[in-house]
Amino acid sequence: MKINFEKILSIIILLVSFYVTIWFGYESKATEMSLMIVAGAIFLSFLNIDKFKSFKGAGFSAELKDTLDKANATKKELEELNFEIDKKLKKLKEELDKTNALAIVGL
Repeated sequence: MKINFEKILSIIILLVSFYVTIWFGYESKATEMSLMIVAGAIFLSFLNIDKFKSFKGAGFSAELKDTLDKANATKKELEELNFEIDKKLKKLKEELDKTNALAIVGL
C-alpha cells in the first residue's frame, strides 16, 4: 500500500481548517472565520498547484496551467521568429557587402 504524503497533508489541513472555522463561528467571530476559510483555500490550492488549471473560492482565484502553456507557446514562437529574422539579416548583410564591393570596383 502506497502512502501519499501530500494527500494525507491535504486531508489534515482541510480537517483542521474546517474545525477552526466552525470554532470561530461558534465563538461568533465572523471575520476570523472568513479569514480561516480564505487561508485554508489558498494553502490547499498551493499544495496542489500542479493539479489545477483554475481555482476560485472565498475571494481567491488562480489560473495556472493554461497561462503557462500559452507562455511557453509564445516563447517558442518568438524563438522561431528570432531565428528567421537573424537568417534574413545575415542574408541582407551579405547582399549589402556585395553591393558595397561592386560600388568600390565601379569607382
